This record gives sequence, structure tokens and C-alpha cells, in this order.
Amino acid sequence: MNASDSVEGSQPPKPPRPSVRVTPMREPVPDERPRAVDVAVVLWSLCLVVLAATGALLGLDHQGLRSRLADVLSADPPGTSAEDIDSTVLITLVAGAAVGAVVLLVGLAGILQIRGRRPTGRSTLTVVGIVAAAGSIAFWIATSDALVQPTTYAPFVVAALALLGTAPLFVPAVGRWLAAAPVRR
Repeated sequence: MNASDSVEGSQPPKPPRPSVRVTPMREPVPDERPRAVDVAVVLWSLCLVVLAATGALLGLDHQGLRSRLADVLSADPPGTSAEDIDSTVLITLVAGAAVGAVVLLVGLAGILQIRGRRPTGRSTLTVVGIVAAAGSIAFWIATSDALVQPTTYAPFVVAALALLGTAPLFVPAVGRWLAAAPVRR
């Protein structure tokens, strides 16, 4: 081998590069929010407004509601003491207010999460929707004889809006949109 051969570049020529084309295995998911998310947010917002309005109306009629509920409870088992009736009324109203406050705050957090494309928002609104529906119906069962218009059917409206607001979050387009969300830490 000659010294000049190694200097002149006696290496064989490189073959031409093959053209490479990468195709995605599935269709890319657009970044724009699906319409179903907007429908869910509107229904959940209405649910929370109705819940807050119902709570405000019941709060304004607090003494009347307490006395009507005490009258209903005293009529059922005639031998119940006044102290037991007052305790039952207090527990019923405090439990209803506590569930309403939790649904209101966690529901608002769930709305913000789902609008921010966080997959946990769907889970949050699903759990809160079940709690809202069950809590509303339980509150109506406990207080139906003591409720007056316009709050008589408000628990049913809250329950229906919570369930109807949760349903659109399980449309396949929403699932794909949430799955394609950037990972946040």
C-alpha cells in the first residue's frame, strides 16, 4: 500500500441515502377543545348556579324551613322529644349545606381542570356528579314535605344537570383529546 493512496481517500464512495418517510400510526389529535367539553362545561356551570341559588333561597328561608321540617318530623312519630326533633333538623340542614358546598367547590375545580385539558377533570366531575345527584335526591327525600316553591324541585334539577353535564365527557373525541394532552408535572 502506498502512502499516497491513504491520503487521496481510497475509501469507497458512500451509497446514496434512502429516502425516509415517517407516517404516524394514528391520526393526529387537534389541539382545539371538542364541542362536547364546551357542552359539559355549560351544563356543569348551570348545575352549580342552580345549586348556589337553591342554597341561597333555602338560607333566606332558614327559620321557615326549620319550623316546617320540625312540624313534619313531630307529626310522624308522636312520642319524639323536641330535642331529638331539633337535633334531626340541624343534622339534616348542616349535612345538606356541607354536601352542597363540597359539590360547589369541587365542581368548580373540575370545570377548571377539564377546560385546562387535564384528564383528572373528567374523573373529578364524574365523582362530583354522582355525589351531587345522590346528595340532591337524599336532601329532597329528607326535606320534601318542608320545601316550598321554587325550591321544591330544585334538587331534581341539580341532579339532572350534574348527570347530563358529566355524560358528554365520555364521548370518544373527548377521550382522544385528553389522552393527547401534554404531560404536566
